[in-house]
Amino acid sequence: MNLQLVVDNTHSDKNNHRNTKVKTCRDCIFYDQITELCGVFNNVNLDDPRTAKRCMEFSEWNQEDNDDDVTYELIEDEFSLEFEDDDFLFEIMGDKFSEENSKYPLEPDLPSNREDAIWYIAPDQAFGCWIINHSKKKFAVIDPNKEVKKGWSTKVYKSPYPLHNHNSSVPLRSRMAWFVDEDGWGQYVLLVNGKIDMLNEPRPKNWKS
Repeated sequence: MNLQLVVDNTHSDKNNHRNTKVKTCRDCIFYDQITELCGVFNNVNLDDPRTAKRCMEFSEWNQEDNDDDVTYELIEDEFSLEFEDDDFLFEIMGDKFSEENSKYPLEPDLPSNREDAIWYIAPDQAFGCWIINHSKKKFAVIDPNKEVKKGWSTKVYKSPYPLHNHNSSVPLRSRMAWFVDEDGWGQYVLLVNGKIDMLNEPRPKNWKS
């Protein structure tokens, strides 16, 4: 007896032909379709799904066409989450910053608007940033002769203070903060009105130390 695989092409399963669209900034409620600009940040790459992944303001999709043939998803582990070249070089929409009276990095140009933030100056005074430490071990000692434990990126590591410059744009310098989570992992974040609005390196969903 010969077995033969028969495929019925007369019927199509709609669910098997759905197009998958990765969410970008253009799907966010803060995206203005008329000006084609983000209402929060300026000079960001609106079409890069990694931008949406980093943004803490990214919420509630704008799907106006109601196309049932399209499914939407956020990028997860199958996408590269390496932001090694993506520093905070954009600006905040409507932000007016004057560098004339700046004392950065010795003093921040803007307040953090947080009670848990302290201003930090790098030993060589190359940069400054706020430090927000939520780690269970707030006073961990860093051995200068040993490498720190790296996380899901070379820019994420276990340290109560940053060991590399954030290289942010001038208007954002005093909004940068080194945020250390409960597990001791530190990374740069962007503060706006006391709230974390942008992550440097989102933690991959299935990442394990």
